[in-house]
Amino acid sequence: CAESDFVCNNGQCVPNRWQCDGDPDCEDGSDYSPEQCHMRTCRISEISCGARSTQCIPVSWRCDGENDCDSGEDEEKLRATYSAALLVHQRP
Repeated sequence: CAESDFVCNNGQCVPNRWQCDGDPDCEDGSDYSPEQCHMRTCRISEISCGARSTQCIPVSWRCDGENDCDSGEDEEKLRATYSAALLVHQRP
């Protein structure tokens, strides 16, 4: 494995950035084990997909019209803002 890789329990190598990304990449699932993912923190250029999620996505993906978080949380604030804007603009 390269120095920047995560070594799965079965010896498989996957890029470290894939660890705890919401999609198990190791054949044995060890890159998404609770022991590995409970300490996952997002980088400065990322946002968390929620308090109960270990998934991080780039900040630029927030409110881009696509659900990038498994929960869809990255688009929730956009929907609320859009709905509020519609209400404001619909007033006579």
